[in-house]
Amino acid sequence: VELLRKYFTLEIPDWSEYEGDVSEGQRVCDVDSSNETVVNPLSLAWRIRAAMPTKHGWAWDIPYCKWIGVNSTDVISSGHAGEGFDGNYDNMWGGRQDSKGQLWLGIRSEGQLIRPISIKMKQIPGGHSTSEITVEYLDSLQEKWVVWHRYNISEGRIIISLSTETT
Repeated sequence: VELLRKYFTLEIPDWSEYEGDVSEGQRVCDVDSSNETVVNPLSLAWRIRAAMPTKHGWAWDIPYCKWIGVNSTDVISSGHAGEGFDGNYDNMWGGRQDSKGQLWLGIRSEGQLIRPISIKMKQIPGGHSTSEITVEYLDSLQEKWVVWHRYNISEGRIIISLSTETT
């Protein structure tokens, strides 16, 4: 897992100027029924993983990604092209596949259990994008990623609520 740099805070970007230009990720059926009893999972790490294949198969470009409700975390990823990604608009995560062929971007806390409440992100319309993601948390005891929910998403600016309400 590649450590990129410290970034995420509780500060929420002002997207009010983009009214009508922000879509909400739509939660679909849970992928793994074994996670149904986990209502509010706390973990040292969370990630979003692109459903494979992405539009172009080998890459996923995210110019902006903010995990709301957590702070003091490190950015982790499957890999990237170019400079390190810090979530700001002045640089982009040029996501590349890990050794298992997966594309993912996430956060990790050093010692403190965290649970984000939402994710604000952007995909470039017509670019390296995906229409479906899974939100996963790290089960530290079993040392594996657990699928928590799956979402259909669009290109452009996206807000994903990580509410525990069922659909």
